[in-house]
Amino acid sequence: GRLLLAERNLFFSVHRLSETGYLPPCALPEVWESRPDVFRATLGAEEEPNATFEACARCVLARPCAFRDRDAVAEERRAALRPVRDLTLPWVRRRAAHLPVPAAIVRRRDARDVVCTSPWTTMEVVDPDGRVRQCCSTWTRGARGNVFEGSLLSIWNGEGYRAARRLIADGPLDDLCLPICSRLHDRKFDERAFTIQRGSRPFVDNQLLMAEEIAERREVLRSKPLRLALCPSTYCNYDCIMCDHGRSPRRELPDHVWDELPELLPTLQTLTFLGGEPLAQQRVVKFLGELDAADAPDLSIDFVTNGSLLTPKVSARLARAPLGDVTISLNAGTPEVYERVQRGIALSQVHEHIDALVELRRTHVRWFGITLSFVVQPASSATLVAFAEFAHRRNLRIRLMALNPEQHVGLDFYGDPEVVAQVVRDVDALSAWSERVRPEWLPEIRAARMAVLGEAAARAGGAPPSVNQRRLPVVS
Repeated sequence: GRLLLAERNLFFSVHRLSETGYLPPCALPEVWESRPDVFRATLGAEEEPNATFEACARCVLARPCAFRDRDAVAEERRAALRPVRDLTLPWVRRRAAHLPVPAAIVRRRDARDVVCTSPWTTMEVVDPDGRVRQCCSTWTRGARGNVFEGSLLSIWNGEGYRAARRLIADGPLDDLCLPICSRLHDRKFDERAFTIQRGSRPFVDNQLLMAEEIAERREVLRSKPLRLALCPSTYCNYDCIMCDHGRSPRRELPDHVWDELPELLPTLQTLTFLGGEPLAQQRVVKFLGELDAADAPDLSIDFVTNGSLLTPKVSARLARAPLGDVTISLNAGTPEVYERVQRGIALSQVHEHIDALVELRRTHVRWFGITLSFVVQPASSATLVAFAEFAHRRNLRIRLMALNPEQHVGLDFYGDPEVVAQVVRDVDALSAWSERVRPEWLPEIRAARMAVLGEAAARAGGAPPSVNQRRLPVVS
């Protein structure tokens, strides 16, 4: 099972003997939830329902499942077989496949790769004061514009974005990007990683035009943003030590941003809601409840939440929404550390909400990802393995981010070699655990490690903090 999760090009293949030579979904539930296509060739249309195991009587795959090799599953493990209960096969719910950029466009690329395509693909309006960036404030210098001074599309081709595209294409990169950025290390947004997602004609045409404009290093674009992230309000019901939203004045997006959304939705791949706490905003919950996946087949709505408001009532509003990924900011692996870092409801309650979300996903109209995130910092890095174990047991994704020193000067540890070394040891402990248990998480872990060391090295060389620190008090 671990091999199938780690190697994305491995699948079960069935030829003459369709009843043996592999394991069924009930025996590998984590693989079924994460990579159901592994089993696609093993499912057909049998004349009689499968009765190989007792679990077959409760499994919706009893008829298509051809597996009959009872002895392949040890007797003591048969009671733990997990029947599949979702009537809709996951690949029916999944998003359309991604295709490589056409060769005719690739040939136009400059010899020097664009290390990050976000200035051509992404708008993030997550700053309380309306500043717009091509990625999060933790990873970039300055802003590309401000929604209190102009529309989204005017900013998209304004001087700020044009300058960002110029710097990414020609450098110097340090004038735009900060060493703490994980994407500089894992190259997830490299030009060569850009693909074309299948979908409606306007959706695909916009991506092809975007690929051309990236290849030609254009500064003024005809393509529209592929990804849009919004912070509808800074209000949050938490008071996390590494974030100032919980103790700063409430600020809202201007109405014109909501008015512009309908024009952008047909060509958007992802619309992400951040905060503050997005689920505390009635406008967001209403938007999610009214947008049906059938009416937005190309769009994925992502949101980042602390998980405290993922109650059954709110989850019911999400039943038809075109969800792409729900990220829950845990930032700790034990109740005690969670209480000290997050300062919200009990970790056990958040865990219950996560389990309910996993259950919702089983029957949702579209498969969506669930990611647990962790800000790597001295206050909580010792619980990284406990955090990972919780995610692993539920087969969820993880995201790691090095602490942003902007938020609180008292949390900035990058100038202290001993503290940096301890944090790196904690990350290395997670890496060792991941090598044994979840090797596919290693790139994420290594990128976070390099981001911590990159910021520490810059500081040791006499560089100031990567970002302007807000001199806010640390509230213990």
